[in-house]
Amino acid sequence: MEFEKLIKTFGGVVSTAQLIRCGNTEREIREAMAIGFLTRIRHGWYATRDADPVVVKAVRSGGVASCLTALGKHGVWVPEHPRDCHFRVTRHGQIKADDACRRYGRDVAAVGTVDDVATALLYSPHCVDELGFASCASQS
Repeated sequence: MEFEKLIKTFGGVVSTAQLIRCGNTEREIREAMAIGFLTRIRHGWYATRDADPVVVKAVRSGGVASCLTALGKHGVWVPEHPRDCHFRVTRHGQIKADDACRRYGRDVAAVGTVDDVATALLYSPHCVDELGFASCASQS
């Protein structure tokens, strides 16, 4: 398994499907868990030892890093906010979190563990005021 590549590509949090698409077998995944390189964080999702703890928290919460967390990870300036992890629940998430970020309109399908800038902006209006949102949007 090329775990170093997985860590860089997916921030250390990967799904079973991503592992298999990268050429790993279920047996290799079990072996990686047995030696402690991978830890199951929820059904179908694993974290490496070096995984970003904020991304792990978002996935463990039933979603993906989004909103101000994702914007910050992409290098966009974000205003200070009391929450350490902004995430949105995906359609496959089992948990309905009251503190999950929401957007106006229909949800966007998740394609990774950290939303891209455009998607993160869609989920940020409820978490910042107009000035903060305008500042984030102008930086992207």
